[in-house]
Amino acid sequence: MNDPAKPVQRIWPYVAVGGALGALVRASVDYLTVFFPDSAVISHAIPIMWSTVLVNLLGAFVLGVVVPLFTDPSRERVRLLVVTGFLGAFTTYGTLIAATANGMIASGSIVGAIVPALASLTLLFLGVVCAGCGCALGRFVKFGMFEVVEVSDEAGSSVSSPSSDAAGMVDRDTFAEEEQ
Repeated sequence: MNDPAKPVQRIWPYVAVGGALGALVRASVDYLTVFFPDSAVISHAIPIMWSTVLVNLLGAFVLGVVVPLFTDPSRERVRLLVVTGFLGAFTTYGTLIAATANGMIASGSIVGAIVPALASLTLLFLGVVCAGCGCALGRFVKFGMFEVVEVSDEAGSSVSSPSSDAAGMVDRDTFAEEEQ
């Protein structure tokens, strides 16, 4: 009889160790703000610490880099350690949203509430851009040079190449071998 708790018992140590390391590094980055007391907060209108912005954008970029590298099921433990554990604890978009909410409450005006909300949306967008750039770098590291290749059948409808992944990315060398 299979015990459903067994898989959880096997994965939690990886997530826990990665999370502890990520939280430690995150706290260390926050500690660096004591060396720059006048610049710890980006602005008084937006009470967000630069360390929060830094870890979220850096974490999004690193997440984008490492996710393509750990898609193989045999790398699940490393993915749990690095992605779920370390980067999950290192990045703190919750802190960003809490700082935005506090700024909105403290402002007491509609205009004062809009500025922190727009700043958070901008930083969230930049995080997505960083993750996309990181993902492109991760795919390059994993697959080498790649390009988007669209293959059409006789009827003109698009079909996928067997070597393409879900995003339609094809390894140039593999595609050339299949064409021969």
